[in-house]
Amino acid sequence: MRERLPRMRVIVMTNFAAEPYRKAALAAGAEVFLDKSAEFGRVRDILSGWRDEANAPALH
Repeated sequence: MRERLPRMRVIVMTNFAAEPYRKAALAAGAEVFLDKSAEFGRVRDILSGWRDEANAPALH
């Protein structure tokens, strides 16, 4: 996935949060892996952080 879309940011949310699924998702290019039943509330903070990064002035 990263080779084709290097700027794509991926959040995986699942109720199948066992370690093999997490490892597979991250290896496939996901940036964040969340247990939907326990971590759903983090989505807003993650997206806000990404928005803030995108709007930050470039450092030269």
